[in-house]
Amino acid sequence: MTGSCLVPSDYNHYLQEAISDLELRIEEEVAYGLNSIGFAPLGVSFPVNSILDLKSDVFEVLFGTSAERNSWLNVTTDIDIVGELTSNLAAASVGEVISDVDIQCSLNETLQRLQIEFTLSGSLDDSVLTSLGVSPDIAVLPDSFPSLDVNLATLEATYDLILPLTIDIPRKKVQLGETKANFNISIGGEVAQSLSILPTGDAAVSFAGSLDMNAVFSFSSIDSWVYNGNYLASLSGEIEEGGAAANLTLTAFDDDFFDDKPRK
Repeated sequence: MTGSCLVPSDYNHYLQEAISDLELRIEEEVAYGLNSIGFAPLGVSFPVNSILDLKSDVFEVLFGTSAERNSWLNVTTDIDIVGELTSNLAAASVGEVISDVDIQCSLNETLQRLQIEFTLSGSLDDSVLTSLGVSPDIAVLPDSFPSLDVNLATLEATYDLILPLTIDIPRKKVQLGETKANFNISIGGEVAQSLSILPTGDAAVSFAGSLDMNAVFSFSSIDSWVYNGNYLASLSGEIEEGGAAANLTLTAFDDDFFDDKPRK
């Protein structure tokens, strides 16, 4: 953790209000917004918050829940922000999702105005897949056919949050600045599944292959969300019936699966 910030006790009440306002913005606009956008080709089978919830996994790990924050914000002494947040990270069992925290603090004693900017960043890797509680599937076959299950093998993700705020004592006002968030993810998976999708006969089609998907999300509390994603699924299918076998190759890709254009 870098930076320093000693908040005079006169600002404590307003700081508590500001962090609560930040929490609400992170919950409603950032975490919920990101989850609502999702990973389009994987649909509802793989929600973003199954691997990262920017409120519970990041914001609350650093600042604490509302009840936990009360213990270090609702005090009558000056607050050492860096010291308190360092203690929070040390006590958190999932603190490893936050790799860097920078705090910039500017106090104008004449104007009685305090400005703070928190910058958080972190990353995720394949280890999160071991505790994944969902089984994603992807719709790469024609619309009339079912989706194929995907066994995720690789995952790399990074995120950052920029959280500025201003406390103005004479005006008794708390103001949040432009909150920014970025989330980038790359996923690799394998498909191995048999489906009975032929119109006649009992033979099944055995699909095998790979999926690679990338997505980039950027948020501004002024401009809302901007995002882009692409994927490539390379599959082979084998049909065997009555001693005869047939093979097919299927490649599905989309250079922006968030737009209105159909996949190829």
